[in-house]
Amino acid sequence: MTFRFNENLLQYIWENQLFDKTELKTTNGEHIQVINPGLLNSNDGPDFQNAKIKIGKIYHHGSIEIHINSKDWNTHGHQNNKNYNGVILHVCYSVTHQSYRNDGTPFPSLNIGTRLNEYLLVKYQNMMKNQAFIPCEKFIKTLSSNSKTNWIERMAVERIETRCKEFSVLLEE
Repeated sequence: MTFRFNENLLQYIWENQLFDKTELKTTNGEHIQVINPGLLNSNDGPDFQNAKIKIGKIYHHGSIEIHINSKDWNTHGHQNNKNYNGVILHVCYSVTHQSYRNDGTPFPSLNIGTRLNEYLLVKYQNMMKNQAFIPCEKFIKTLSSNSKTNWIERMAVERIETRCKEFSVLLEE
């Protein structure tokens, strides 16, 4: 199966950890634990910075690079760019190649293509196709009136809780 979306969606999925994280392993079979996915980088360089992951028994701190296919590492010229020597994990929809840093060292890859929820991807695709002023306006019509009422009540309670917390801070000051 091919990934019909852009890299930005994969970045969003990684940032919010919206994939099956049970028994994560590198393509070499080492166990991975994501402790902190890192901060999205909007400047030049790897996609995420200050990430913390555990591979096997070793903790790694550094950058995460996201691609649809692992061969994009070379296509984008990262193998020739010293700014990518701090990458600790290559997260791809599909891993077909081993990637190497500018200094020649290999680094682990994670294939998340089989760990994505196809239902959510289809829902995302439909929302992008049918963009309206409010992206979910067509989906709201499919909800029961009971669900809408519960949702509005929950939002009202959350708003009151937020205001109470803000008021408590003011009282303490």
